Amino acid sequence: MDILLDYAFLRTVWWFLIGVLFFAFATMNGMDLGVAAISSVFFKKDEHRRVLLNTVGPVWEGNQVWLILGAGALFAAWPLFYSVLFSGLYLAMFGVLCALILRPVGFKFRSKMPSKTWRTVWDICIGIGGIVPSLGFGLVMGTMISGIDFYFQDDLRLFVTHHPKHLLHPLALVSGLLWLLLFVTHGGIYLTMKTQGEICAKLQRALPLRLWVSTLMVFLLFCVWQITVPQHIVIGVHDGPSNPLLKSVMMLPRMEGWFPSQPFMWVSFFIFTILTVLTALVMHRRPGIAFTLSALRMATVIFSMGYGAFPFILFSVTHPDHSLTVWDASSSKLTLVIMLFAAVLFVPLMIMAAQWVYRVLRGPVTVEGVNKNKDHWY
Repeated sequence: MDILLDYAFLRTVWWFLIGVLFFAFATMNGMDLGVAAISSVFFKKDEHRRVLLNTVGPVWEGNQVWLILGAGALFAAWPLFYSVLFSGLYLAMFGVLCALILRPVGFKFRSKMPSKTWRTVWDICIGIGGIVPSLGFGLVMGTMISGIDFYFQDDLRLFVTHHPKHLLHPLALVSGLLWLLLFVTHGGIYLTMKTQGEICAKLQRALPLRLWVSTLMVFLLFCVWQITVPQHIVIGVHDGPSNPLLKSVMMLPRMEGWFPSQPFMWVSFFIFTILTVLTALVMHRRPGIAFTLSALRMATVIFSMGYGAFPFILFSVTHPDHSLTVWDASSSKLTLVIMLFAAVLFVPLMIMAAQWVYRVLRGPVTVEGVNKNKDHWY
């Protein structure tokens, strides 16, 4: 019990739990976003698009809980991180929020009228609601490593420079494209479990290319990371108060060469490649296993990005000593303890509820079913 109440340990636990919540969001909500992007871009027939939308129609609202839970946990566990991130990337976050609003509105209104123009407009909205948040999630993940222009005064008043260059950093751009591709691939694998015939066959033909391109993108991410982001070493205490001004940060020169030199990068890339091979081998006959493997691929990327930056959670480009770490950006010890007990109690219940829903709604969605229930389904 003593170690559970240790402040440094609690901070590390919540760093890990935030990664778990990111993984849950990528697995569940990323699937929905991928399906939205696929339905609007890769399919032209109205009945095919309706099939795809109805594969996630009963579950997308429940999956949104992981997004809300993740944002709430960030606010409660890492208030300084939350304030810097949402201040420095305010316009980008606002754009993602608008896109997230478009997606459910598109679901609800798309099939209210038979007009082709009406449905095309809402299909575009649904596509935007799938592509923009997927890209935004990756951009934010990359920006957490590449850094933002911010600093604190002595009284911890925050000053952030708003500039599009934060999202145009090479690492952020590669990360954004990678996560968009991962979500589209993940959503495509889910659709192979929920569709049949022509739709399923088209998805299966397109998946291998996406799998291997995403593998190359992971390697590119590590390469760009190495040559564009200096190494940071924090000098300070682990169990002190949450004050980013109490530490010093030493910056080492960038690595030379394009190939990753950090051992964790090679290990992560090897694991990701093995998971890709296994996914490609089983996706035609065992799509359920392929879906699990796809989720593990995303978990590998999340762990790699978190572990590679640890103990930093957000770099300051202009004032490296003011960068936020696991040790100096958290809430109070009491807050972390209360949140930990709440997470241990409620997160398993949420997982069990989600499993029950997917079990009840198992089985494929067909064109015949959509035509039969065209007045009631999406």
